[in-house]
Amino acid sequence: MASLRLDGEKSCTGNFAPLQVLIRSWVRLVLQNHTSSISILNYFKPKTHLVSESKSFILGKKSDVKEGNNTASDCWETNATFQNVTVWNHDAMPSKDDAFLRVFHWFTVANCHCLKLKMSSPHHVGNRSAELIKDERGQMIIQAKDLNIVWGRDDRYWTVPNKENLAELHQVSWLEVTGSVNGISPSKIYEVGFRLSFTPDAFGWGSSPIYIMVKRGKYGKFASRKFVLDPYATRQFEITVMLGKAEKPDQDSNNQKLYFGLYEVWSGKWKGGLKIHHAIIKELE
Repeated sequence: MASLRLDGEKSCTGNFAPLQVLIRSWVRLVLQNHTSSISILNYFKPKTHLVSESKSFILGKKSDVKEGNNTASDCWETNATFQNVTVWNHDAMPSKDDAFLRVFHWFTVANCHCLKLKMSSPHHVGNRSAELIKDERGQMIIQAKDLNIVWGRDDRYWTVPNKENLAELHQVSWLEVTGSVNGISPSKIYEVGFRLSFTPDAFGWGSSPIYIMVKRGKYGKFASRKFVLDPYATRQFEITVMLGKAEKPDQDSNNQKLYFGLYEVWSGKWKGGLKIHHAIIKELE
């Protein structure tokens, strides 16, 4: 027993075209997000695919509809044309367990999978409710896992551990690492920075300056500083920027949240091999 799909100017299985598109799209979606599901592709894989250089025709007897007579005549007509033929072989006669009939179950699976994708995000979300707690040196260390990292949940681009370890950049063209803390004083000066290092195979930093940006409150003005990093550096190093006192401390009582970030989103060039050990916030007099 064989099932045929005919592709051409007029498909004999046109009613099933939306189903074929759904299945193929869902398989591609699964393969992109879960490599362990590759067996699904084999489930729908055709046994034979034939491509002809010329068109082929499906012929049928033309009905004689003159004077209400619907009987078949001896005249033949072209019901469909096609060029490609894909054949699926079945080991048994069609039944409710046939592979083609079972594909209708994928409607429910595809809907659930799409819903899951909408609910998930490829970005790592850190601690958005952190409070400024200073140590004996008047500074606060924010671990890499508590930072927000764009593409941080995609291991093709980042490795972001759940424990108090560094975050390692593999490759991105959009570098954006941000954080925030509550409880800053409008009458204090703050120094904000990152402790970084490079892997031996770091690349893409010579022509891609990196910026640290920091501000008070959601609508405050950014203070920023540009750095050109040396990817051949063998030791850890820090880059920092200063945030001055609020211009009008009495009116900034609600802006007690500090926002900061590390950015390289303008060049569009790929870069990798950067390690982020932690962020640092120092309160100065």
